[in-house]
Parts: sequence; structure tokens; C-alpha cells
Amino acid sequence: MGTYFYRLRQKTREIGLANLIRAGASGLVNRALRLIYRFDPWHVSGTYFSRPYKAKVVDMINARKPDCVVEIGTGLGDLIGRVSSAKTFGFDLDPAVLKAARWLLPRTSVLAPGNFQEPDGIIATLKQHNVRQIDCLVLVNWIHMIDFDTIERSIERIDRACPIRSILMDSIKAGADGYRFHHSEIEMKTLGRIVQTRDGDETRTLVMIERGP
Repeated sequence: MGTYFYRLRQKTREIGLANLIRAGASGLVNRALRLIYRFDPWHVSGTYFSRPYKAKVVDMINARKPDCVVEIGTGLGDLIGRVSSAKTFGFDLDPAVLKAARWLLPRTSVLAPGNFQEPDGIIATLKQHNVRQIDCLVLVNWIHMIDFDTIERSIERIDRACPIRSILMDSIKAGADGYRFHHSEIEMKTLGRIVQTRDGDETRTLVMIERGP
């Protein structure tokens, strides 16, 4: 019990009491959705209000005033549901979590299964909706599981079909344990010009990359 209250106090200091309450409410909704759709349990607790880096991601996207935002690895749509964009697309490997996300997101958001490492399905969905350009491609909180060569190849394949103006990624900080890959800013420079970095949290740095001339 003492450990529980210690963690609760630490979390309150990190995100504030108001966000702690919002995070609890969001967690209850997510738990109810998981009972119905049986998606991976890690989606339940990692809510927008309990992960401060997510608000920073949304701010960085909205500052670019995008017309089309594509998020791969969208989960329950915490990010894509809060960006200001005429066209929003959310892709995920798990059809179950996308069904749950459909209850949480505006009907205007397009949600579809998609495998970043084999992006033909993603490209087909974008073409089906007449997407000619992606203003911001969002790859956050999962790319540490994939080697950078694969990331680079998949981005190039998507870019050939639907030119990408900017990419928002996260780089795992040196010394952070439990991550297969960290993906340094030096690697990310091969994708374009880094125009903004922002401290996400104790684990990650958020990196905005512009492509093209």
C-alpha cells in the first residue's frame, strides 16, 4: 500500500492533479472498450493525460497547420484525434484496437489496418482517399522496435506514392533501458532536415524532420 501511494504522489507531481483525474477517467473508458474488443492491455493505461509527451506531439503537429496528417501506430487515437487537420488517417497492426478507436474519434478520421514494414496496404488506403501529399507523417512510441534501414525503406516507399512534407519521430535517449533501438538524430538526418527537437519526457526526444528542397 505504501508503494502505491508513493507512485501516486510521484505521478501527481509529474502530470498534475487535474491530469491525474482525467487519466483515471480515460483509463476507465479504455478498460471498458478492452472488455468488448480485447485489444492489447498496454493501450489501457498509456492515455493522453498520463503521458505528457503526447500533448507536445500534438502541439508540434498543429504548429505546422497541416491539411493531411497520417499516423502509423495510432492505437486508440490519442494523437490523431487531437490534431487540427482537414484529413486525418490512423493506421495500426491491430484491427481490434482500431474498432475501439472508432468509438473515440470523429467519423471524419480514416482508420485502417496497416503494416509499416510492408506499407502497400497503407499506400492503397491513401490512394483510395485521393491523398496526393502527406503534410505530417507521425511515427511515435514504437519505432524503437524496428531497425533504421527498415524505417528508411518504408518511408521512401510511402513517399514515392504520396510525397511526405514532414515526419515527426521520437528518438530514445542514451541510457534508457529496455529499448531495442534508440535511433539517433544523426540517423534521422538521412530522412531530411531536422527543424525542431523537443524534450518529450525522461525517455524520448521528439524530432520534426522536413523533407524536400
